[in-house]
Amino acid sequence: MMKVHHLAVAPDVSLQRFGAISKAIHLRSLLMLYGYSFPSLSNEVLNNVILKLRCLRILSSSGCVFLKQLSDSIAELKHLHFLDLSCTLIKKLPNSVRDHLFCNIVSIKLKNCRYCNSLPPLGQLSSLKALLVEELSGVVTVSANFYGDIGGSSVTKPFASLEFLSFAHMPAWEEWSSIGVEDGEVFTKLQQLHINECNRLRCVDWPDSLPCLTELEILGGYGSELVLESSLPRMPALRELKLGVCEKLRLEELLQKAESIHIRGNKGVESLIRQLTKAKPLFLRKCIFKIVVLQLHSFLNACPLP
Repeated sequence: MMKVHHLAVAPDVSLQRFGAISKAIHLRSLLMLYGYSFPSLSNEVLNNVILKLRCLRILSSSGCVFLKQLSDSIAELKHLHFLDLSCTLIKKLPNSVRDHLFCNIVSIKLKNCRYCNSLPPLGQLSSLKALLVEELSGVVTVSANFYGDIGGSSVTKPFASLEFLSFAHMPAWEEWSSIGVEDGEVFTKLQQLHINECNRLRCVDWPDSLPCLTELEILGGYGSELVLESSLPRMPALRELKLGVCEKLRLEELLQKAESIHIRGNKGVESLIRQLTKAKPLFLRKCIFKIVVLQLHSFLNACPLP
C-alpha cells in the first residue's frame, strides 16, 4: 500500500478498510467512483485519515453522503490541485481554504451540496483556474464575501488566475454582488463564463470589463425566459456567445464582436431579431450573416428532416 499513487474507492468499502489507506503515504489521487454514494466515508475518516496523506494532488469526496465538515488541516495538503466536494452535506469550507496556505489548488467542484447556502470566499486562491458550482439550491445571493472580502478588507485582484467559471441549476439564486475593487482588478484572466438554468437570477453587478473572456453562455431552462436585467460588461476578446431568450439584455456591442452566436429556440431568435431592428444600419450589415444562420438553424430545429 505504501507504493500506491492512485486509488479509486468502490461504494462497498468498509470503514475498517479505510485504515489501510493511511499507510499509502505517497498517494496522489483518491477518487470515489462516479455515480455512487459512500456512506462509510464519514467526517472522522476524511479528517483523521485521508487529510493526513500529504502527497495528495487529487481528492474527490463526491457521493460521501454523511460528510458534513472539513478540518482546517486540509490546508496542509500543499500539493492538492483538484478538490471535488459534490453530493456531500458540507455547509461551508474551513477558514484555511480561503488563505495563502491553500496555495496550489487549481480546480474546485461544488455540486449538489444541498446544505451549503452561501459560496465560500474563494477569491484569494491565487492558483485557482476552474470553479464549477452546480445545484446549490439554497444559495440566493452570491455576495462580496465570495471574492474574499473578509472583515471589510478587500483582497487585491480576486480570482487572479481563474479561467473557467460555471454556475448551473441554481433555482433560488437571485443576485450576484460585486466587490469594491477598481476596474480590471477582478477576473482578469477569465476566459469562459457559463450561467445555465439559474432562472431567478435578475441582478448581476458585473465588473466594467472582462478583458480575456472569449466565451459567454447564459441559458435558461427550455421554454424559460431569462429575467436577468443587468447590462453586460465590456468583452473585447469575445468570440462565442450562447444565449437563451434575451429580451432584457443589451447585446448590440457583443453581437458585433462575437464570431459565433448560438440562440436557444425560436423565441430566442425572435427576441434577438427584435433587438436588431432597433439598431443602426451599419450594425445590421455587420450582423446580417449571423442572423441568417440563426434563422436557418432555428427552422431546422422546428422542422426536422425525415
